[in-house]
Amino acid sequence: MMPAPIPTDDAERLQSLKAMNILSSPADAALDSVTRLAQRISGLQIALISLVDVNRQWFLSRVGLQASETPRDISFCGHVICHKDLFVIPDALEDTRFADNPLVTGPPFIRCYVGMPLRNTDGYFIGTLCIIDPQPQKMGWDTLTTLKDLAKLAEVVVENRRLGETQRQVLASLDETGREALLCPLTQMWNRRGFDALYHREALKAARDDRPLGLAVVDIDHVRQITATHGTEIGGQLTRTLADILRRNARSYDVVAWVEDTTFAVLMPGVSPDDLERAGDKVLQGVRDDGRIPVSDDGPPPHRFTCSAGVVSIESQAAPRGQEEALRRATDALRWSMM
Repeated sequence: MMPAPIPTDDAERLQSLKAMNILSSPADAALDSVTRLAQRISGLQIALISLVDVNRQWFLSRVGLQASETPRDISFCGHVICHKDLFVIPDALEDTRFADNPLVTGPPFIRCYVGMPLRNTDGYFIGTLCIIDPQPQKMGWDTLTTLKDLAKLAEVVVENRRLGETQRQVLASLDETGREALLCPLTQMWNRRGFDALYHREALKAARDDRPLGLAVVDIDHVRQITATHGTEIGGQLTRTLADILRRNARSYDVVAWVEDTTFAVLMPGVSPDDLERAGDKVLQGVRDDGRIPVSDDGPPPHRFTCSAGVVSIESQAAPRGQEEALRRATDALRWSMM
């Protein structure tokens, strides 16, 4: 196996990457759209936006793969940032550089790999947009040129990513290890610890600026019946699908967090009581439009699911001390809506 080479300017490249504050950060709906489109156009099983860190490649967006990172020295993407152009491996088993690579001989059993490097505004190659399949493939020129176009789009989205000020502050205050402690690895969004930290900051801002907070608690309906029909392993797919829908329907500065099982919380700074119902309806409509769980070819047909939401308004001056009460009220409203 040929280990991924190290660029001559790697120290400067890594410094520029870290300054972007995107390593170990929540997933982005716009970037997920790019990877889904790359997967759909290519017909390959996996599409990733990979960032090449010191000792790892970390996936800012991933479709078709559960792993959130792999070691840098065995990464294909590490080769791409040195190649600095489209990098195509039709069959890794036929390539002496990769035939005995652990990512080829073991999960995800890479056979076909196509990667396009991503450059930031400092001019450094920070990672790739790549597509992967466990079967050898010959990619047509139209697909390859489309991947190059999508990579340019991904560069723009990465540079213009707009998290809310509070979320940017939290990311800037932590190293990657600290950030990962606040993220759910399954959904790549804030976990309960992350939600607690962000609620505290947003509540203080709400009290200072005398602006209300909106809170929604969202859960999938009839989970027991769904898992009884499709198996318990479908729970993870349900959770990831709802997470994607919430990301697409939330504002960039809303705090979307996984709380437990198939339950999520959405904290909405500045949302008035009059607008809360509209915000909840937007989430429910998103599930009605996209709430499908794909299953294997030999299994039952794709399952449509619904969800319920409980929404409450948090008065600005009560917000700093009112987190648990707000969550209780929203959860009670959720249970009532599920009846």
